[in-house]
Amino acid sequence: MSFLVYRVIHMRHVAPLDSDASPDEFSEGRVLQHLRRLVVDIPGRQEGRPGLETAAQYIKGQLEGLAAHAGPEYRIDVEETIVSGSFSMMFLRHRVTLGYRNHKNIVMRRG
Repeated sequence: MSFLVYRVIHMRHVAPLDSDASPDEFSEGRVLQHLRRLVVDIPGRQEGRPGLETAAQYIKGQLEGLAAHAGPEYRIDVEETIVSGSFSMMFLRHRVTLGYRNHKNIVMRRG
């Protein structure tokens, strides 16, 4: 009996949904399409490379699409900011400081 209860509670998995699933449900298929677009179709996403800007615009477009399809009871804002700064970290017992300029952040807020 305890094995049956354990199996029902801990080992029951939900079947992943394909990309044609209802838009109000999480879909593994849609996630894989977005990942494929970001990882395979847009090369060179390192800081300072053109692919990073292309990926940022893709993400911003997807978020703006979500905002456009949101119901009237939701207020969704998509913002883009440009930031510069630096941070330090320890790497192999050595302090390393990395800097960045004109880095784009994209934020979505639901109100």
